[in-house]
Amino acid sequence: MPATNWKNASFHRFQRTIPSNTSVAEVVVHIEGESVNAYLKPIGNPAGRHVLACEWVGSQLARWFGLSTLDFGIMHIAKNDEIPLGAENFAEPGPAFVSRREPGSPWSGTPRGLESLVNPEDLSTLVVFDTWTLNVDRFPPSGMARKPKYDNVFLSDRDGIVGKHRLLAIDHTHCFTNGREITSRIGTIQQTKDRHVYGLFDQFRPFLTAGLVETTAKKIAGVSSTLVEGILSTVPHEWGVGKSGMRALRDLLVDRARFLADEVYDMVEPYCRTHNGELSF
Repeated sequence: MPATNWKNASFHRFQRTIPSNTSVAEVVVHIEGESVNAYLKPIGNPAGRHVLACEWVGSQLARWFGLSTLDFGIMHIAKNDEIPLGAENFAEPGPAFVSRREPGSPWSGTPRGLESLVNPEDLSTLVVFDTWTLNVDRFPPSGMARKPKYDNVFLSDRDGIVGKHRLLAIDHTHCFTNGREITSRIGTIQQTKDRHVYGLFDQFRPFLTAGLVETTAKKIAGVSSTLVEGILSTVPHEWGVGKSGMRALRDLLVDRARFLADEVYDMVEPYCRTHNGELSF
């Protein structure tokens, strides 16, 4: 799917607000003569500006990691664009995170939905990715009093194959900080060397393979300061993340990648199926 040039997008029509931490607005935007249905997370959302940075950085890292994502970007909201966000809140002018709506549906939580995937290998990759980014918002690690969100696993119909779906990695607002602000206080040794496994739904386990986890561990070993700084440099200053917060986020991502490159296989392998298809625990 070719990426949309969201810089040329303009707001056209509000459709509805989707209840969530960020009060996502479903809208229609115009891009070079085309009307596009999209999801918008703007400044003025109830979760604050820093979750937009987490969404933007997390989505770019997911794409770099090789995961399928929605077509996403940053578009500008004008002063006269009236976009309700619920509870008498409205989108504020400035850069907003936007993603194109596409055919498909959130995962229902059943194994049958996963059996229809054209990319089941991405389930192993997604678990490692969520573990790296400390993403509590898909499936939290054991011991955390937080409910899993099945609708953060999206099954897309983009491939056009009847009865088949493509797993997409969506919604990264709670990566890195669990919805809190990005400050110099993130990136503690406890976070960097956290050995909990994130994103591991019970229904994923029959699809996890040790070989894919090992391959993904090699991928995470390629994370560098240059890569991360390049992504962080694209975060709009209007989202209010300070320099000290950016440095701390860079260090967290790089240092945690170095830690997981050596440790993630041993962390996830016990949940993988064996070569004969049975679970190894």
